[in-house]
Amino acid sequence: MDFKKDKEGTICGRFLDEEGDNVKCSFNNDQCVEIDTEKYTYITLSISTLEVLIESIREAEEEYESEQS
Repeated sequence: MDFKKDKEGTICGRFLDEEGDNVKCSFNNDQCVEIDTEKYTYITLSISTLEVLIESIREAEEEYESEQS
């Protein structure tokens, strides 16, 4: 997942769910991912998509930690 920062400095990214929707998510330096579902009735996540999200949480946390050093 490619990351970018929003105006507040929050790391954000996008991923494709199993139906091809380009879903926005953000990482708030709390070992979680916040998935923006406002535009969708539902999203469909596979095991591989969940694995990508888990790895993205780890990468975002590393980025936040490197900024604090």
